[in-house]
Amino acid sequence: MRAGTRRLPPLFWQAIFILLPVTVLSVVSLISLRRDEQTAEQDARNRAVEDSQSLAWAMRASVSAELQRFLELQNGWITGARLAGQPTVTGVFFDHRLDSDIREWDKDYPGLTIAELATPQGEILADGRQIDPPEMPVVPTPPKWFLELSPRQKKLWERLRRAVEASEGRASIEKANETFFSSHPSDEALSATIWLQQPPTNMIGNSDAFPTETGLSFEEIACYRLLSAKDANLTDSLVQSIWWQLMNHSSFTSDRLLEMAETLTNRTDAALSQRVYWMRQYWNAQSKVRTRLPLLRQFSILTNWNAGQSRAVWVDQSDSGGLALLEPCTVGATRIVPRATAISGPGIVQAGRVNEWIQLPVSNSPAERGYTVWFVPRQVVKAIFTRALEENKFFISGYETPVVTVAGQSFVLSARKPSLADSSHSQLLGSASQTAGAVSMPDAVPFSVNLYLTSLEQMLSAEHRRIRLFAMLIIGAIFSALAGLAASWRAFNRQQELGELKTNFVSSVSHELRAPIASVRLMAENLERGKIPESSRQNEYFRFIVQECRRLSSLIENVLDFSRIEQGRKQYEFEPANLVALVQTTVKLMEPYAVEKGVRLEIADAGVSSIELEVDSRAIQQALVNLIDNAIKHSPKGETVAVGIEMQKTHGGPDADRLLTRAALFVADHGPGIPPEEHGKIFERFYRRGSELRRETQGVGIGLSVVQHIVEAHGGHVRVESEPGKGSRFTIELPVTKLNE
Repeated sequence: MRAGTRRLPPLFWQAIFILLPVTVLSVVSLISLRRDEQTAEQDARNRAVEDSQSLAWAMRASVSAELQRFLELQNGWITGARLAGQPTVTGVFFDHRLDSDIREWDKDYPGLTIAELATPQGEILADGRQIDPPEMPVVPTPPKWFLELSPRQKKLWERLRRAVEASEGRASIEKANETFFSSHPSDEALSATIWLQQPPTNMIGNSDAFPTETGLSFEEIACYRLLSAKDANLTDSLVQSIWWQLMNHSSFTSDRLLEMAETLTNRTDAALSQRVYWMRQYWNAQSKVRTRLPLLRQFSILTNWNAGQSRAVWVDQSDSGGLALLEPCTVGATRIVPRATAISGPGIVQAGRVNEWIQLPVSNSPAERGYTVWFVPRQVVKAIFTRALEENKFFISGYETPVVTVAGQSFVLSARKPSLADSSHSQLLGSASQTAGAVSMPDAVPFSVNLYLTSLEQMLSAEHRRIRLFAMLIIGAIFSALAGLAASWRAFNRQQELGELKTNFVSSVSHELRAPIASVRLMAENLERGKIPESSRQNEYFRFIVQECRRLSSLIENVLDFSRIEQGRKQYEFEPANLVALVQTTVKLMEPYAVEKGVRLEIADAGVSSIELEVDSRAIQQALVNLIDNAIKHSPKGETVAVGIEMQKTHGGPDADRLLTRAALFVADHGPGIPPEEHGKIFERFYRRGSELRRETQGVGIGLSVVQHIVEAHGGHVRVESEPGKGSRFTIELPVTKLNE
């Protein structure tokens, strides 16, 4: 490697190789997940478009069937009500099948009943004129015969009318009649004088709606007088006359006549009472048509007549309104004439009257364009579409709310879906338009189905779960990579520390071996060459050689034990041994080395004469030798190293009365001491304070590690007490037994 260049540490490349793939994978995954989310949203919108089209098509069939069903039942009920109220018709008007179908419909639509909702069909011309039922004048108009009278004739008519009403006598009435007749009024006015002089009972069923001067018919006035009499009672002819007025000559008095008849139902038989009841039902239903038909005049589609093109419009936007179905038709001009004077041809007969009338087309009168109108109440329309939506709710997802627009009016229909307060603030997912109707007008009712998004989170819930799963995997991969990087960092640092410690260890071992070997070699060569003739000097050389060999043996033994410990092959032979004797023997063994270093080695008297334990004597002695060796090396000359043994009793276990007895072997010196922060580090392998280049004492940094392993193998532990400048005390605590006191 060139000078001045710096090689990147291996950990840097390891970090790159660990983090770079994870980072790239995370970024690519996040981009992919975002695109997948957008794709899922677009797919959901596409499905919503398809679902709205399928839903609209399915609803078309359901709505058409239910609309046809309602119109048939409505017409059946109306026909039955009309027949039941018509005096000249007898028999059963609601067969069991119709009654059963109506009951079933009422059951299918809770809260709605055909009887309350039924409305007869009507007819209206394109120019807005009502055909059926005819428009009822609000205020009666005087007839033509009265308007043609001169002022004098009107006074004479008024005199005749007062005479008849006051019952002044036959002579007075005939005189007033002759006076009016002599004024030469029209033939219709003369006919009016005849009807004026008839009693009410003769006019009902016979006057053929001949008008009085007020515009009301003589028959209407006769019915009113008969109904308001003190002894009034319902008769067949009176009920028939009321029916005739209601059906053919309706006016503002028609409802009043019917009310008066209803008050008399308790005075008549059940049959007539039922007639009046059904007359009321039919009249109320027909009144709905009279109210709604004029509302159609405001729509321009009325004048845009097109054969075969049915239309639907809302005649009232309120809840009481309804949907009008307009089927184009041609309505011929007709007139009502007596049967006796009618030409031959089909007609509509009002049977049972003295003079029967028929409705015939007017000759040379072209047919006019118009519409047959069916009315469907608003609540029925909403119920039918709600039912259709419920039947096809599988087309609606949980995050969508359907809004159905029928003929331009929107309904928020709930089919197990949340309400949509304001669709304008929601996203439109899909929309489809369709038409529905009855058999004769299959496309009369246009409607559209709009599916609005009410919960984006719910729409993308599956995708979000997938995103969360992948996000957790990515986060897990990142944490795993970071954990691996941290582990690599710790391993790298530890490896560096171990490398440095091993380097120091090799340096220490080399130094520890080189000096004594060189000394022994030099002394042995001098003795071999006879350079030391004095026997005292030779003995000193021999003693020094033996001492150095013993120290080398101890060093080598420590290294070998450390190697066995590292490899897990260290074995101990436990046998009874006297620890006091073991301490004494070890101290004698280390005395020469202490003398050489100028340190005094002594046994501290702790009052213990003998302690016998099951231990590996050789291993315990080696641990003591290591502690004593360290104490001697770190003690200044002239200081004392104390070695001793004592018994310790401490409370232990869950029972406070039980005492744990330990044998404590201690070595105390007066050296420089050890800082508290390094009390744990000194037992680590290869650890030595300072660097190998600045070390002041001999050693390789494995002595205390060997001591700790030996003591822990005996079930004890090593405790150090030391402070800088106050020396150190190492204690080997070995368990003895548990005593009860």
